[in-house]
Amino acid sequence: MKPFDAVRPEIKVNKVKYPVQIFGADQSCLKPIKTAVVDIIQTVAAMLLETETVGDKLQNFVFSYTKEVNDDGQQIYGNLTGAKWFQRTERAVKAEWGDDTHLLALNLSTDKTQVDRLRGLSIWPCYVTIMNLDGKIRRTLLGSECIGYCPLLPYSHTAMEIMLKDLYNVRTDHKNCRKLVERY
Repeated sequence: MKPFDAVRPEIKVNKVKYPVQIFGADQSCLKPIKTAVVDIIQTVAAMLLETETVGDKLQNFVFSYTKEVNDDGQQIYGNLTGAKWFQRTERAVKAEWGDDTHLLALNLSTDKTQVDRLRGLSIWPCYVTIMNLDGKIRRTLLGSECIGYCPLLPYSHTAMEIMLKDLYNVRTDHKNCRKLVERY
């Protein structure tokens, strides 16, 4: 994003509160949980302005549903734009806003990353990926941008299960509770 570093979104640092149900009302002795995030819309706009990413004449960008098939005529899914979901959603968008409107599919993802040699410190960087980009670009550093870091929440699976039951009426084991939290 060399030429567009000046339009890079501002990084905002927030503090997340600990659940009172687990840690009590007096949290003065607890270390703050910090999150760092940027504006996702500004980040995607900056990515779309990069010629290196989308190509000189947008040749790396797929605008509409494109069915891909292998040599045997079977459908393959190399890009999200070849999925039935994309086709249905694109039709709905065009029906609502007209044929000159295009669907921009974004993927938000995170993955735990070790940041020290002794594996004592981990972070969860969050990325946005433009799924309309051709796979050869999408799978490189050009196809996604870091939009923030999720905090490591300091509670056990048992504590998380209790909190989810109390706060959200989730009645299941901790593995399914974790899946539920990870979806949101």
